[in-house]
Amino acid sequence: MKLILSLFIILGSTVLMSSACARTFDSNQHSPIGQTVDQSEKISEQTNPQLPTVQIQIADQTITAEVASTQKQKERGLSYRKSLEPNSGMLFDFSNQPKFIPSFWMKGMNFDLDLIWIEDQTIIDISHQVTAPSSNQIPNNQLPTYSPSKAVNFVLEVPSGWAQQHNIDVGQTIEIKN
Repeated sequence: MKLILSLFIILGSTVLMSSACARTFDSNQHSPIGQTVDQSEKISEQTNPQLPTVQIQIADQTITAEVASTQKQKERGLSYRKSLEPNSGMLFDFSNQPKFIPSFWMKGMNFDLDLIWIEDQTIIDISHQVTAPSSNQIPNNQLPTYSPSKAVNFVLEVPSGWAQQHNIDVGQTIEIKN
């Protein structure tokens, strides 16, 4: 009887521990780009770090884009900046991992964007005029997320309206120059 009671206590505590791990995992599972996985870590509003740049040719337009290639750079993105110059942007480089469908959000953004979703060198989707939150007081779980229609390996953020103004469309190819 004592052995059965001991097994019951051990088994019961294992189930409780599993539930706690599942709850922790559920609250920290895959998060939008721009959100750190560890909820206790906050994106700093410190001076924006200097990132390497590339030239991106789309049709007859050239964009100078900062390249976010590390997880930390991708999490920060363009958050907390005041604006984005015309014909400039940020390229999120996911080319060193299998293609996937990322989720982006506008946490900490002060201006609107177009999101150009790129598979290899081809534009496969565009999210036009994605608006910045009206207040930084909106809870994270209420911020909308944005994703492409299929897997990508690059995302280009440009000023809102840029894609439409320059007749950028799905199916066009891009060229990334160092």
